[in-house]
Amino acid sequence: MEYYETLVGDGESTTFYFTFPFFGVNDIHVKIDGVEQSTNTYTMTPNPTPNDADTEYTGGTVEFLTAPANGDRITIYREIELVRHIDYQPTEKPLSHQMNQDANQLMGALRELNIKLKNILNLATIPTLADLLAELTEIRDTLPDFLTADDLTDINTAIATLPNKADIDMDNLSSTGKSTITNLGMPDYSNGTQLSISAGQSIQIEQDCCLYLYASNNGGIQIRQTNANGIILAQLTQNSSIETSCMIYVPAGITIYIKTKTGNSGITQYPLRGQ
Repeated sequence: MEYYETLVGDGESTTFYFTFPFFGVNDIHVKIDGVEQSTNTYTMTPNPTPNDADTEYTGGTVEFLTAPANGDRITIYREIELVRHIDYQPTEKPLSHQMNQDANQLMGALRELNIKLKNILNLATIPTLADLLAELTEIRDTLPDFLTADDLTDINTAIATLPNKADIDMDNLSSTGKSTITNLGMPDYSNGTQLSISAGQSIQIEQDCCLYLYASNNGGIQIRQTNANGIILAQLTQNSSIETSCMIYVPAGITIYIKTKTGNSGITQYPLRGQ
């Protein structure tokens, strides 16, 4: 089960609904376009729940004082507050639904923690540096009793240094990582396409690619940007039987204009490996 709901503002609506269970009103948080909102900007009202339910609440309503703008991405999510909601008395018999609520709250908090720890171990699931910083800060602040002194030192060091790092810092990548990233921008030579060309032809480039031009036996080829009067991107002429060639990078969205000369010439289009 997913413990969040994502909705979209229309510039007029102030009331938004969610259906997932939670244990206390402080478990519910709201973000707009990824920015957490202060509880002063909205009111959260839980749905009525039977007294014998295994969660304290099931769903509710978030009502903003000011309607989110049209297109705003509103996320209502659960983050269990690590506090006790039930106080068992030594002279009273524990009720089964209260014990279930207590156990479910604990299991829910452990599941959330497990997801956070997996996110830290698998950085690919954390989309931005700011998200990683938030995750580390939350683990430090909510679990101090379960962390060793060395753990706390390492986390505090990471929190202090992360804001000064770029999202992709090549100096922190291994040689394999650097090679992998570099190769993403290289032509995929296994997937070339021979273009069918004619003099005075225009072609719209649909995706980033490399164009391999070749000419021989009095052949020639010229590529201009946009039209016959555009900037020359590449030009080849070869009178002998020895083939001459070159390769150019062309970004998506560019229109190229091709001129050819009698003889042998052609163009092979290669996509980039990262596509």
